Amino acid sequence: MITFLCDWSDFGSEFRLDSLYDVTYVDGTEVEWAGGKGPNHFRMVQEHGPGESFSVVEDPTSPKGGTVLKVKVAPGDTCGYSGERAEVSDMIGPNGKDFPVTPGNGHEFYGVSVKLDADWTPPNASWRWGIFLQLHCPNQAGISPAFAMSVLDDFHVSVYAGDVAHVNGAAPPVTDLPFSNGALQKGQWVEFMIEALWTYSPEGFLNVFRKDVGDAEWTKVLAHTGPTLQWNSSVPASRNSDVRRGETYLHYWKAGYYRSESPGVTSNLTLGPIVRGTTFESVARAAFSK
Repeated sequence: MITFLCDWSDFGSEFRLDSLYDVTYVDGTEVEWAGGKGPNHFRMVQEHGPGESFSVVEDPTSPKGGTVLKVKVAPGDTCGYSGERAEVSDMIGPNGKDFPVTPGNGHEFYGVSVKLDADWTPPNASWRWGIFLQLHCPNQAGISPAFAMSVLDDFHVSVYAGDVAHVNGAAPPVTDLPFSNGALQKGQWVEFMIEALWTYSPEGFLNVFRKDVGDAEWTKVLAHTGPTLQWNSSVPASRNSDVRRGETYLHYWKAGYYRSESPGVTSNLTLGPIVRGTTFESVARAAFSK
């Protein structure tokens, strides 16, 4: 079953903002642009200026052979937050409401394809990051994402899950997980399938599968076990993620590119459809089959 399908074909058509100085609120939260309330959309867009960071184009070489989203992050694209970014945020589910990630989602699959420009240059800061798909922490935490799929000099994943309480004044470290094949393949499409069991417990897991142009089969490039969601043992409510009760300690998805500040470097990449669902076969078909 497919539970979220973003094919970018109507991206922007339901995003309305009369000027950069208008303020839009969704559920009491100020956002740059407010997304349409229909299914298959993200709730907000974070970019330096309308039309500067995102463009919808047709690419017959893409896995679906259709509409894709070009993402550009240039020096100074701060959007009032840390680092430099151009991201869409907060999936909207089939019921027209925000579609976060909670333990109740259980075993899920995600499909995403990405192409780097042929002249791709990674961020150049001494403390570097560059994320194109992230499971953001609950907003109250203000810490690193629970799951981050990154591209710098290679493709890899970072996780920051489990109990993130400070011990003796220090937070637990972020864990970087290299792929068995993290090669960039500049100028070519790379397809990824992510399998996850969302849980606070050690029984959680993450698997990542990869397929390059010309590959007939998927290759598993990462297998990781352990908690996949964050909580803080010093904050009793931080594991309360019952959406039905309106609780707010919720993890949510962002996509695009979020990087460390990098003077002199412009990052250009392209994203294919982003698909979320409950079986490998249905997600792969929706995300990659022409």
